[in-house]
Amino acid sequence: MTDFPSFALIISLAAACLLLLAYLRSTRGKLRRSEEQAAEIIANLRHQSGALQLSELRFRSLFENAAIGMIVLDSEGRILEANQALGDFLGYHPQELSTLSVKEVSHPDDRDETETLYRQVRQGSRDLIEYEKRYLRKDGTEVWGFVSIRWLKNENGRAGHGIAILIDIDERRRAEERLRRSEENSQRLSREYQVLLDGIRDPLLLLTPELNVVWANRSAAESCGRTPEEIRGLACHQICLNRAAACPECVARRTLADAAPASGRISAPDGRVWDIRTFPIHDKDGKVVKVIEHSQNITETLRLQEEAARSAHLASLGELAAGVAHEINNPINGIINYAQLLGDKLAADSREKEMTARIIREGERIATIVRNLLSFARMRPEQKTRVSVCEVLLDAYVLVEAQLRKDGTEVVLDLPPHLPEILAHGQQLQQVFLNLASNARYALNEKYPGRHPEKILAISARCHHDRGRKRLRLAFRDQGVGIPAEVLDKVLDPFFTTKPNGAGTGLGLSISHGILSDHGGSLHIESEAGAYTCVTVDLPAETPLLEEQESRECKTPEF
Repeated sequence: MTDFPSFALIISLAAACLLLLAYLRSTRGKLRRSEEQAAEIIANLRHQSGALQLSELRFRSLFENAAIGMIVLDSEGRILEANQALGDFLGYHPQELSTLSVKEVSHPDDRDETETLYRQVRQGSRDLIEYEKRYLRKDGTEVWGFVSIRWLKNENGRAGHGIAILIDIDERRRAEERLRRSEENSQRLSREYQVLLDGIRDPLLLLTPELNVVWANRSAAESCGRTPEEIRGLACHQICLNRAAACPECVARRTLADAAPASGRISAPDGRVWDIRTFPIHDKDGKVVKVIEHSQNITETLRLQEEAARSAHLASLGELAAGVAHEINNPINGIINYAQLLGDKLAADSREKEMTARIIREGERIATIVRNLLSFARMRPEQKTRVSVCEVLLDAYVLVEAQLRKDGTEVVLDLPPHLPEILAHGQQLQQVFLNLASNARYALNEKYPGRHPEKILAISARCHHDRGRKRLRLAFRDQGVGIPAEVLDKVLDPFFTTKPNGAGTGLGLSISHGILSDHGGSLHIESEAGAYTCVTVDLPAETPLLEEQESRECKTPEF
């Protein structure tokens, strides 16, 4: 009985030892694992520290060796650190920049904007700044840079440090400024050239090889009754000549084909005659890419040349007429006198008496022609005096007033008061006006034998300036039978008439033309067969009528 408790105790102690041994083994394993974990953690920390050092070294190398400026700054804009590229850009040593702020190296004109942006950063309204601005180098020169700043927030969520990059854009900005100034200069020159070209009275066109208008000056557009914008892109023959295809004698095409200047003459449908000159524009390879076309309206020049030729022709005919008239005048007077003597001796109802009367009538007709020839050919040495054209015109129409009223012709006078005086022979001008009135009366009676609402003779007078000189223009317009186009250029020739035999000598307009030429004036006729005739008389004007002439102002009579 006494041995059993001792055995049980031994058994309990053995079990306890086994449990303790098992616990110790378990604890040692945990300790070993903890040691392994601690060693792993230490190894990781050492690795991370190395990586951080490596990263820092890499960043430092990148920061210091970057080709563009880099800055570390605080939210107040103070420079904490700058790299060598930024120092080179601003002309400072990097350590010198660490004592400055961004505002101090900014151009004075850009400092307010810079301060505004940094204030927004401090207030938390933005964490990125990107803009172009001007900086001041250490030597005071101005340079342009593009800056981009990213702000890092601190533990309070506010802006902490900023990392900035600054790119040198000075050359680009200066190139842009040069380009802007060049464009402004080009625009200014373009405006000046436009004004210059628009001031040229002759039309100018810039044409493509297809003869389309690239550019036109104001005169070119106005000659077509359009604006420069309206004719841009249209073909030149379409806007100027109303033709669907290019002219057979196209001057621009010759320039395109020959790559050389060309010239020619073109008649427009409206009767104008244009002298055309074209000039090629070559590209770098010598190919003609555009053509400049210069046009000059020579219609008036040709008319003046024709008038000068006609005047020379009339002068030579006048000399001939004077000689012939003197040779005829004496014999014809003798024939008339002898016929009169014979007629006085014959019975009043005899056939011979009638024959002598016919001889006298035909002789007097020849004498009238001779007198007209002498009037046409004789020199006019008489002194010209200052006369009122208005008074001369009214005096002439007093002589034909009764005939016009009898024919049923309505006369419309448009004669402004106080027209300028001219130096002239009053009677010779009266002869011109009577001749024009006689021609108009005949044309109206031929078209309207009786009274008619369109049986009107309109006479007007106006002052105008031609080549800087004041001139007086009178227009005689009737709505009679008109003059056929094929003979219009012949009506001033001596002995040419559209009237039937016996109704006119064909000297009236020739004599009138000579009188007006002697007065420094001209006579121009426009007409359309069956519609109208307008005769324009131009005379040089003297000084305007002053106080002494005001009492002699034109008073239009009632016809």
